[in-house]
Parts: sequence; structure tokens; C-alpha cells
Amino acid sequence: MKSLLYTIVLSSLFLLTGCNEKLNVQQKIAKHYGIDQFHQVESIQYTWNVQSKHGAASRTWTYNPNTKDVHYQNGEIKKTWNRDKIPEDLKKLDGDFINDQYWVLFPFHLLWDPGVTFVTGLKKKAPISGKEYHWLRIAYPKGLGYTPGDAYELYFDDQHNIHEWTYHGGGKKEIDLKSTWEKPVNVSGFLFASEFNNNEGFKLWISDIKIKLKKKKD
Repeated sequence: MKSLLYTIVLSSLFLLTGCNEKLNVQQKIAKHYGIDQFHQVESIQYTWNVQSKHGAASRTWTYNPNTKDVHYQNGEIKKTWNRDKIPEDLKKLDGDFINDQYWVLFPFHLLWDPGVTFVTGLKKKAPISGKEYHWLRIAYPKGLGYTPGDAYELYFDDQHNIHEWTYHGGGKKEIDLKSTWEKPVNVSGFLFASEFNNNEGFKLWISDIKIKLKKKKD
């Protein structure tokens, strides 16, 4: 699954902390996972791992959202580039970076990404557990990014914890991939789902998450 190519925007979104207006669903989810503190992040590092019928893969990333520098490692292979000027021979790898980052930071992309439309409604049954949850459909615009027009559905509880999601390539109604969101971990005040599973032989997990915060000025 490869999501859209967007630049992380660290701007007035963080004024939400002091906003007295009623927050919408996507703002509540992003806040629950820690977006209000993201401006303090100097770098985030994690290893993305997957096992499925297509095989196994593992990639380690370090990303600085302020400079937009990306560092990739897979065994002895190491690559570095800046997202403002992606070398032609690294564009496929940059697509992998975007894909993997969406698994880790998707709740924040609800506010970061431009041109996204949202639909929600009454509770409905999640596709794996069959439990009733609140849900939110996220549709990306066509014509932008690595896989334009993609859509997702999140299934979340009253506390805005995501329990399942589905991926709809090109925005179609049918589900291309569904998975749970499991084993949440708190790292430096940020909440991350660290494991994703379904009953079709798919398992994805995020390991070795490290957050480096900016040094406080005296």
C-alpha cells in the first residue's frame, strides 16, 4: 500500500491546543495520538516490518520533519536524500518511505494532508472483529502522489483509539486491505499502534521507535 506524496506541514495546526471551538473527528483523533507535540520532534526513527503472502520485508527509517532529510537502512544498504529534491534513482525508495510512514503516522496525516475529504456517520461493524465502532472515511484527491485517489476507513472507539482500518485503492468501494491496529505504545508522549494483523496471513509491525526532541532553549 502506497499513500500520497505530501509534505508534512508544521504550521497553524498546532494552535488547536488552545482552540476553544468544537473539534471535528479528525482533529480529535490526531490530538489523541499526540499531534500537538509534534512540533517538538527533531527526528523520528523506526523499523517497518511485514510478513504476507507476498513475502517478508524490513526497512529502517530516520526522518527529520524540519529539514525533510530521510535516512534509509536495510542491512548494509544505506541511502540518504532530501524530500525537497528527490534523486530520480531514489524515487521508488521514497515511495516506500511514504508507504511506511503512513502506517506509523496516519492519525497526523488527517490534519497534515491538503485536499482530503472526510465522511462519517452512525456506528457500524468493523470488518475483522465485527464489533461496532465509530468510523471515518478518508478520501484523497485524484492526480497527486504515488497512488492518487486512495481512500481509507478508520474504526475507532469513544476515546478515539483506532482498532481497525481498511484501504481502498483508487477510492473504490471494495476493500483491498484490512487490518487491526494493536499493541499501542507510548514513546515520548506520542501514541503509536505497533502491530497490524488480519485473518488472511498478513502481519505488519513497527519496532524500535525512537523520538529525538528538540533541545529546549535556555
